[in-house]
Amino acid sequence: MSAPDTRGPASRRRGALLIGVVFLAGALAGAAADRVWVVTQFLGTMRQASLLAGEGRGRLSRNSPEGERRLLSTIPDQFTRLHLTPHQDSVLSAIARRRRPRADSVMQALRPTVQHLETEMMQEMLCALTPAQQTDWLAYMQADHWNPDVVAERYKLVQNHTCPATP
Repeated sequence: MSAPDTRGPASRRRGALLIGVVFLAGALAGAAADRVWVVTQFLGTMRQASLLAGEGRGRLSRNSPEGERRLLSTIPDQFTRLHLTPHQDSVLSAIARRRRPRADSVMQALRPTVQHLETEMMQEMLCALTPAQQTDWLAYMQADHWNPDVVAERYKLVQNHTCPATP
């Protein structure tokens, strides 16, 4: 009996398939690692923002002089992890103090529009759910202590039975 020929078209296909699977596994692992890093950075930023917004025990109020000073001079996480020298920290804080008021002003102007778009999206999504799912969503939002006015606005179409017909 002779040894099987490993150079035929079937073994080439298996080899290509194996390379494809290994590539896909690597891509998925890389995407997952990137996602973990992004979420970690995002959560760090959100924690810092809530620290300054006065949420929770021992947090600073944005309206306090110390909270306002910290907010204005906050250096983004992607820079702070670079082990800045005291001089660099001072320079970057000065840049943040100079630039952040304009960025905050733009964000304040955009916030109502973004909130309106978000509310419309949530209303449409809620209308696409079954009544049991809608009730479950409402209970979850109430149990999680969401702002009752925001929840009521998002649930309004369901509550009033005015959902548009879904395509």
